[in-house]
Amino acid sequence: MTSLIVERCMKKNLIPLYFIITSVVIGLVYFISMYMQDLEKTVPKIKLSYFTNQSEFADTIAGRLELELRDANQFWIGVEPQKPNHLELAEHLVKFLKSQNKITQLLIDEQLGLKETELAVFAGMVPQIKIIPVKEAWYQLMELYKKNELNDSAIITASIYSTSMLQGNPIDKIKKELVTFSPTSFSTGHFSLNTEDEKNNVFPCFTEDQTGANKWACTVINKARAQRRRVQPLIDVNNKKIIGLMDLTGEKSYMILMRER
Repeated sequence: MTSLIVERCMKKNLIPLYFIITSVVIGLVYFISMYMQDLEKTVPKIKLSYFTNQSEFADTIAGRLELELRDANQFWIGVEPQKPNHLELAEHLVKFLKSQNKITQLLIDEQLGLKETELAVFAGMVPQIKIIPVKEAWYQLMELYKKNELNDSAIITASIYSTSMLQGNPIDKIKKELVTFSPTSFSTGHFSLNTEDEKNNVFPCFTEDQTGANKWACTVINKARAQRRRVQPLIDVNNKKIIGLMDLTGEKSYMILMRER
């Protein structure tokens, strides 16, 4: 009788442990499924490469997408806040687009909070420049598109607003209203070199979508994790400090991962 009671008590005490194990397993399955799903939905366009500067990276992007950009005349360029290297790459992309006579006007998201000196750099390349609240002004942007007033333009905003991966962001809202709306977009994310470096990602990858940006965040982190073992020491790549790659994540939508060592 005593042994039976002891056995029942042991089984009762094991219930919380079973619950914890089950929760961990479910979490791992979800994370792995998200990981595999994200990897399957991206198509490599520029494999993990090394660059001397942002200009070289921008030239590589332009060269790789020569055919895709031939008839394009509307561009969204996404950067992450407080990432100067992202903004520098955006500057070089704008410079290229202007040199190819693909843009005559530039719209910059006021939410980025760019300094006057940073705005001056863009204004020096494209004199016709406007500061707008992209998130709130998506409807106005749609109306401009209807009037063909977004032709030959580039919009610089946050990556979570330019990527085609997130539902409910400005570019997604316009696409849902107008099936003909199909700009070329570049969205830049942080290439984390290790788990500690993932703290520098603007959005963490959660098992639950707490920010609305989870799909973007998980794709960025998982892509970096899949590529880390291929990263070569600086001495083996002629001390080229910039690491970069680019994947296609949707129709005419590109994810750029980069980091400066």
